[in-house]
Amino acid sequence: MIVDCHSHLYPPAFQNPAQPAEGIFGTMFDPDGLIARQDEAGVDLSVVSSPMIFGPGTPVDPLSLGAIRVYNDFAAELQARYPRRIAAMASAFPFGDEAHLRETERAIRDAGLRGVAVNSSVDSEYLDSERATPFFDLIAQLGCPVFVHPPGGSAALPLPKALTEAILRPFDTTICIGRLAISGFFERYPHLRLIFGHVGGAIPMLLGRMDCSYTLRADRSFGDWGMTPPPQPPSTYIRKMYVDTVSWHPPAVRCAVESLGADHVLLGSDFPPVALPLAQSVRAVTDLGLPPAETDQILGGNAQRLFRLQAGDWR
Repeated sequence: MIVDCHSHLYPPAFQNPAQPAEGIFGTMFDPDGLIARQDEAGVDLSVVSSPMIFGPGTPVDPLSLGAIRVYNDFAAELQARYPRRIAAMASAFPFGDEAHLRETERAIRDAGLRGVAVNSSVDSEYLDSERATPFFDLIAQLGCPVFVHPPGGSAALPLPKALTEAILRPFDTTICIGRLAISGFFERYPHLRLIFGHVGGAIPMLLGRMDCSYTLRADRSFGDWGMTPPPQPPSTYIRKMYVDTVSWHPPAVRCAVESLGADHVLLGSDFPPVALPLAQSVRAVTDLGLPPAETDQILGGNAQRLFRLQAGDWR
């Protein structure tokens, strides 16, 4: 069973009337088109989510409670309509009020969604913020995975669109993971399952530097942590996290496998909307030449376990 854990679909209410339906972003409103692409690539099931990235002219605020409810109802309907081809995650605003928390609970307990998707930061506020504590307390109770996707950009660091997509957004994920690793987050939530898009940004390459900083933490000339360091080196906590394979660069995937282990890496494509063939994303895993058991873990086994998907004939 091959499972793509990184795919995005939107409800019709989110369609920008001025945006061509046949463009790249139009694919995010076409679940039947996604299934056709699955068939071409031999992908059995896609786990879809909202990246909470909306361009000018979008008729909704993606982080408003109303829009989140619309999305979660849409995601539940997708699962019901395509039970063997699509699983879906709820959308959530981790810094929201009590009403946001109750919506997250409804989406998991009542609507049966497979996990919760959030942004790595919102207006430069990251997931280690105290304001996210009630959200993660709830997630710990629900026992569902959290998929972490970067926001669309940063007002504090404006870049051309191409560099925002290629560099800035993965580095927002990198910063988020780094902050969680040094903040004691996993001391409070030791069993939380976090999945980060885009191979976790640059984190697979930075575990040694993170641990070096930890080893030299008493040396003020090396830098002030700004907080009490956790009891274990950062790599201990980072290896509790999961990443997907979205990079279109097999050496990056290999670095993630060697840094985190094959049991913490999941196949991802970012289609929709990224209009590259799904087969290319699958080959980024199969061409690594890993042992068959590790390849199977990445292609589907890890996703089946994390999202509690039942094995069987998904066709």
